[in-house]
Amino acid sequence: MTEIVGLNGKPFAPPDGEPHAGVVALLERLLEEARAGECVGIAIVQRYRDGSTSRAAQGFYSRQTLGELHLIAMELADQIRADDME
Repeated sequence: MTEIVGLNGKPFAPPDGEPHAGVVALLERLLEEARAGECVGIAIVQRYRDGSTSRAAQGFYSRQTLGELHLIAMELADQIRADDME
């Protein structure tokens, strides 16, 4: 099976059929928090193997939620820039 890589030489996605262990662990932790009643609002952006994306939100939000979304967007932008420089 051929591995697809980006212009920076890094893998575009895990090989077919292989989950990303970090994604699975994060989702399992968040599900536990939601079931325990601790997590009462969520906003998520997903990236799929084919490069497409989607977003979803559910629950209760605040200005702080919006601020956290902005911070994660900046962190992702920094990471993408750093990857592009390698």
